[in-house]
Amino acid sequence: MSPVLMEAYLRLSRSIVESPEFNSKTCGVWDQLFAAPSSKSSDETETRIRERLTKFLTKAFRRPVESEQIERYTEYVVSQLRMGEAFENAMKDVVAATLASPKFLYLYDLPTGESDSMYWTIIVLASRLSFFCGEVFRTRNCTNWPLLVDCMNLIRLANKWSECFEIAS
Repeated sequence: MSPVLMEAYLRLSRSIVESPEFNSKTCGVWDQLFAAPSSKSSDETETRIRERLTKFLTKAFRRPVESEQIERYTEYVVSQLRMGEAFENAMKDVVAATLASPKFLYLYDLPTGESDSMYWTIIVLASRLSFFCGEVFRTRNCTNWPLLVDCMNLIRLANKWSECFEIAS
């Protein structure tokens, strides 16, 4: 991805998280991601941040995330908090960076070995279905509503399956 395009995506993602309409009433995961943890110690807060980012980045990138990457994102949030930044704003920075990341924007195949996992097979299926449905309806101007409903139901089903496998593992 060219630096100019990446900068445009970052501006777009910043505009999303900084929008007045982006708040606890309109964002379904606000409490799980943007609300400050009620932790007393900084170590406990850091643990909560890491847990939140692990779950968020895994879903955003549609694949397992390397621990080094989770640590970079976690360290960024912790450093912002130490400098006096509000928890919500530090997390918004991370979400904006995630939305501009090539790992969010593009589809990738899972490395050998990961594709053996039913959980990740379903995640990849749901991801590819969403891209396929988006492309079908973009090129057809959304005129086939029953097909759109079928696609959305398949994506929902794949997401439900992945949640079941996530809970079981």
